[in-house]
Amino acid sequence: MRSSQEFRPRNGHCLKVINLSRISTEHQDEKSLDDQARQNREYIERSFNGSVEYLDISSRGSGEHLDRNELRQLEEAIESQQYDAVIVEDLARICRRNRAYDICELCEDCDTRLIAINDRIDTADPGWRDMASMATWHHERSNRDTSDRIKRTLRGRFEKGEALANLIAGYHKPEGAKHESQITRDPAYIPIYEEWFTRLENGQSFEEIADWLNERGIPLGPHCRDDKWSGTIVGRYTRNPLLKGIRQRNRLVTRRVNRTGRHRNYPAPPEMLMERHCPNLQFIDPERFDRVNRMLEERNSRYRRGRANGRDVRHGVPRKRTRWPGQHLRCGICGRKYVYGGNGRKEFLICEGARRHFCWNGFTINGPLTARRMAEAIRNEVEQIEGFDAAFAAMISEEAKALDTVDREREAKLRDELKRIEQEIDNLTDAIAQVGISQPLTDKLQSSERDRDRIGDELATLERHRRRNQIVLPGADELRKLAVEAFDDLPIESSEFWRLMRSLVPKIHVYPYQLIDGGHPVLRASACLNLLSVIATEHAENHAIPSLTRQLVVDLFDPPQREEYRTSAVKLVREQKMTLKSAAQELGITDTAVQRAMKLQRQLDERQLTDPFVPVKKPIDNDHFCRHRHRRFDFRPLSGFEKPEFPPPRS
Repeated sequence: MRSSQEFRPRNGHCLKVINLSRISTEHQDEKSLDDQARQNREYIERSFNGSVEYLDISSRGSGEHLDRNELRQLEEAIESQQYDAVIVEDLARICRRNRAYDICELCEDCDTRLIAINDRIDTADPGWRDMASMATWHHERSNRDTSDRIKRTLRGRFEKGEALANLIAGYHKPEGAKHESQITRDPAYIPIYEEWFTRLENGQSFEEIADWLNERGIPLGPHCRDDKWSGTIVGRYTRNPLLKGIRQRNRLVTRRVNRTGRHRNYPAPPEMLMERHCPNLQFIDPERFDRVNRMLEERNSRYRRGRANGRDVRHGVPRKRTRWPGQHLRCGICGRKYVYGGNGRKEFLICEGARRHFCWNGFTINGPLTARRMAEAIRNEVEQIEGFDAAFAAMISEEAKALDTVDREREAKLRDELKRIEQEIDNLTDAIAQVGISQPLTDKLQSSERDRDRIGDELATLERHRRRNQIVLPGADELRKLAVEAFDDLPIESSEFWRLMRSLVPKIHVYPYQLIDGGHPVLRASACLNLLSVIATEHAENHAIPSLTRQLVVDLFDPPQREEYRTSAVKLVREQKMTLKSAAQELGITDTAVQRAMKLQRQLDERQLTDPFVPVKKPIDNDHFCRHRHRRFDFRPLSGFEKPEFPPPRS
């Protein structure tokens, strides 16, 4: 392929080219990336006789995946309008489907030439759109035909007893085995699976069986990614029909998510399921296998997610898109997320590490109560903003100066270098005028002129990026209005509330506390409130400015009665000199409750504390909170999680 159009560097001296290459999987030869890049360079060298600067973008991933970092890097490079051309073997190396055509149009908008060598596409030619449309259709159709051909082949081989998938523990597949008759059972696993199903019949849980397998050191199988048995793995093995001597295929079907190009698995229609009876692979009698799984299905049905008309109400909903604050709170002890289902209660949240026995912070919090308390704390903080404008404007001014410092320093260096080069050009011009044309002087002059043009381009880029407009920020009253309006008529169960809270409080850590006189442990949240997220200004959207932040400490619990009435009781008894009985009548509580409130205050006075809650920094050793005594307990903070930093005491 050869275009009639010549390359014209936009800076006049150096052609800047994006050299793109891609292979689909890790199983493909990595040398193919080098081969593609070399072919692209050879094409440019044949078409342009001059200085060339390359930006090499090579990737390894499916062309259907539209959320690859390399694709975003390509788009950003094109939109920067610093590159003259994009060179690629064919459009499928960029990506598949119409997104490849969109990249061609993006290049045209940014005056960046795109060349797909094998597809004979050059956006400098008038007819490139027809060629690009046909190429994208061809690559998509070819991809679908290949997929259908592979599925057809595997179905045929499965019917013949071939197409052997990865096996679970207890089976041995000799190297080079092609047929199911070559697979054998490991005799050592016969008593293991027998005892396994006997324990299930006796009412043991998957987790208990996992403990038993780990204690005996039973291997998980050659294809399992984990190093220890877990309840999830035990459940998956228990439901595998291979144990009763039945091989299955097409239990799941993949469907592409068009937005990202990635595929998700869904249960296949019943008519697609393929089965083969293999008596030589049977560990458990089929009747017993079916009976135990029916029993488990009935026993565990109460833990199943909600259903409407027989359909899972959470079907197709990402796990991260759960009711706030699920999947958002972080445990201050181990760093893991808080998830719904704490101690079997669907409205309560618990540390994910505690559920897996990796963390001793197994105390739960009420999800809706947490959402309400966090919303109230944010409202209160917004309403208390005073004298805000001058302080925030000063912060923005300082940040703008800091951001501009690097550009100004770079500009000063470039101008000094430009001045030196211009003086050098004047000297070379005078030398040529005195001694006549000389090849070394001429080459040096041309080199200096190219350097002058390059520096001029960089100075023009800095000038374009310079902030020309004065920053205009809302006042404190306007910010209050924006923040309060954001909560109006917004149910805490809605996805809008979820998005709002994630932007207002991007980080929330939860820490365990306990009253100084004992009692049930409670949880307190430490959050960084970002008020700037409710400002929809051009500056907030387009520039890196410091967030207006406030540190919040929020109690995620209803205080015990002695703490709830402590301040009021102290005021009545100590300041108004009431008796305990009179104070109890005034507050509408019992005499005993007032006595306990006053006792708590005396303990605070003795310790010279203002906050009655103290951090719980180690496991509480009693019969109610004994998760750390479990034999599976192994404290494992999340990788990279720093030592817990409890928020300062309340005043």
